[in-house]
Amino acid sequence: YLCAPEAIEAVLRAGLAVPIVIEERVAAVLVFFMSEVRDEDRHFIDIVSAIAAQLGSVIRRKLSEDALRKSESKYRTLVENLPQRIFLKDKNSVYVSCNENYARDFGIRPDEIAGMTDYELHPKELAEKYRAEDRALMESGEIKEFEESEIHDGKERFARIIKMPVRDESGNVTGILEIFWDITAQKLAEKEKEHLEEKLRHMQRMEAIGQLTGGIAHDFNNFLTAIVGNGYLIEMKIDKDAFLMPFVQQILAAAEKAANLTRGLLAFGRRQALHVRPVAINDIVGSVDKLLKRLIGEDIEFRVKLTDEDAKIMADFGQMEQVLMNFATNARDAMPQGGLFSIETEVVTIDDGFIKLHGYGRPGRYVLITATDTGTGMDEETRKKVFEPFFTTKDVGKGTGLGLSIVYGIIEQHDGYIDVYSEPGKGTIFSVYLPVIEAINERIRPEEAPVTVCGNETILLRKTKMRSEALRGPFWRSLATG
Repeated sequence: YLCAPEAIEAVLRAGLAVPIVIEERVAAVLVFFMSEVRDEDRHFIDIVSAIAAQLGSVIRRKLSEDALRKSESKYRTLVENLPQRIFLKDKNSVYVSCNENYARDFGIRPDEIAGMTDYELHPKELAEKYRAEDRALMESGEIKEFEESEIHDGKERFARIIKMPVRDESGNVTGILEIFWDITAQKLAEKEKEHLEEKLRHMQRMEAIGQLTGGIAHDFNNFLTAIVGNGYLIEMKIDKDAFLMPFVQQILAAAEKAANLTRGLLAFGRRQALHVRPVAINDIVGSVDKLLKRLIGEDIEFRVKLTDEDAKIMADFGQMEQVLMNFATNARDAMPQGGLFSIETEVVTIDDGFIKLHGYGRPGRYVLITATDTGTGMDEETRKKVFEPFFTTKDVGKGTGLGLSIVYGIIEQHDGYIDVYSEPGKGTIFSVYLPVIEAINERIRPEEAPVTVCGNETILLRKTKMRSEALRGPFWRSLATG
């Protein structure tokens, strides 16, 4: 023994060594020394062996406690650093413990939650809902994973939740462990992605419809030119009291309606020729101000708010007037009992944030024309189709469904963007974005006309049976647009 020399020096003549065994491994040795040699004492040896065994048990328990303490510390560190909210309830839905993130939501410390119930942390309706869910889970004994939403501080929040039963050594359910985390940002990102994808699909669909209708209308307009031209020639050749005259006039009237229809389709398909020039946006609104008041009627209040900035755009003056009149017509039809219709102009900037949010646009400064009414509004399905040709919510015979599709085509031809927001019973807002042109110093107003050049020429007039209104009929207009 290492201590034998010291024992001899201390006049110790005999010794007894007993191993201390922990998990079949000698962890230490218990040694007793005596001053004189004795015969083997079995009773004494048994006592010392029992003491060694007890020491081994104490050491083993101490090591286990240390290991458990370290394990719990690691577990606590892991749990506290997780972004999820975690809590444990007993079988009576009483809180046993929770992590720091969960306690922070209620402004308490984790050690304060023990003994609380949901009724102390949530409104009564929620507490009863959670209590019922706990009972159902403990009865089924199954792990449940689901998503849930609730209104928090006026905003909708989404959470991913995992609930699992906690069992004892016999397999009996003794409580519930719940883990949940906020997935609001993920949900909003998914919704934004769906919104942008829907915008893209809508733009592609409108582009395809525009190409199709524009091509058909262009060809059909050429056919109408022949129909209307020959119709007027027949009208010129027969007497106004002739039996066939009413039929010829019906042909011409129907052809004129068809010509108007093709012009609308050409506008939607962006096949119409534009006469663009720099114009001030406020001049466009001002030019139709009085007309719009008469158009919407006395039961509807009309308001105009114009931008203070002298913003100019490259636009076809007449077509932009048509856009505003279409907005007014739709507002009038949406407010049969009266209401408010307003037009507002302002200058805005489209940036990357706007493009990401709305799914369209190019960066730059734009004139924003906002047409708002307080009418019946539209549901989401109607709103998605509102710019498609021939789509209308009006009764048969009261609308062609081309008004807003023409508006869409005009704005597209002006390199602009149009959007609509509406809810049933809450009115409709049309937003039109048109690019601002910079450094235009010359102010061009709609009433300006070219100077008439006077000369000494002579004009000869010849009297014929052709009526003067025929010169303004659809035959000549079709030639101009075809």
